[in-house]
Order: sequence, then C-alpha cells, then structure tokens
Amino acid sequence: MVNSQPKEKSQGMITVEQQAGFTLIELMIVIAIIGVLAGIAYPSYQSYVKKTKRGEMKTELQRLAQEIQKQKGFYKRYNKIPLSKLGFSNTGSMDFPRSGGKNYTITISASGTNIANNWTLTATPSSTGSLSGTGNIKINYKGERCWNKDGTDCTLDSGSTWKE
Repeated sequence: MVNSQPKEKSQGMITVEQQAGFTLIELMIVIAIIGVLAGIAYPSYQSYVKKTKRGEMKTELQRLAQEIQKQKGFYKRYNKIPLSKLGFSNTGSMDFPRSGGKNYTITISASGTNIANNWTLTATPSSTGSLSGTGNIKINYKGERCWNKDGTDCTLDSGSTWKE
C-alpha cells in the first residue's frame, strides 16, 4: 500500500514513503482459504465427536454389564438384582450421560423392578441430538454385542460386534 502524501526532505527533494500492510484483495484471499479449510475440517471434526460419544456409550454399557455380573454374585440370580442397584429407574431406563445433555437412553430388560434373567442393555441415541439415527448399541447377558454403522437396528448373536 502506498501513501500518496509526499514528504519533503531538507534539500528540497520530495519522496514517497511506503506503508507496511495488506491490501483488501490479500485479506479476501486469506479469508477464502480459511473458509475452504473450515468447510473441510468441520465435518471431519463432527464425525470424530460422534465416534467419541459412541465409544463412551460402549464403555458405559460394558461397565454396566460388569456391574450386573458383580451383583449376580451377591444376589445369586439376575432376576433378584434390583434395577435401582444399577442406577436405573423402576421402568428400566436411564439417561447417559447422567449430567449435561442427554446423548443416549439406556434400557434394560426387566422383570418388575428387577433385572430379567436373559437381560439385554440397549442404548438408544437421543432423537434430538447429533447422534440421532446412528443406531442402537446393545450388549446382553452372554456378552454378545452389536451396533450397525448404517443406523439400523442390530441383532445380537455370537458373531456380532461393536466395530466402527
């Protein structure tokens, strides 16, 4: 950028002094580059956030399954374990995470206010959150797990997994 105001020197010569800075076109090019990079990076970031939340849910389901096994040692049978011992409501459901925004609702197959003998833990994504439509995550009393990447419901069997 050039300062158009001349500056006189002591010997009567006039010179033009340059100013340091950026032109408007240079700033617009930088903003366009940042916009393109953000347009590419943000969706990738969002997919990692979803994957992390799913990972946290899988960890929580595994923790609950281990807690059920621990309680079975105390109560001797699954159907004697009260839902409240695991943090479930009397209807057999709880939100995850327990504080903050709800990402999933965890349900367990129940028999009254106790766990059913052939229990299954199912995590259903919140219908209003970013995980909506990403599919249920399940684990059962046999240790069988499933989750479908395409968001459809899955069937528990010996070959099913939680692989991304």
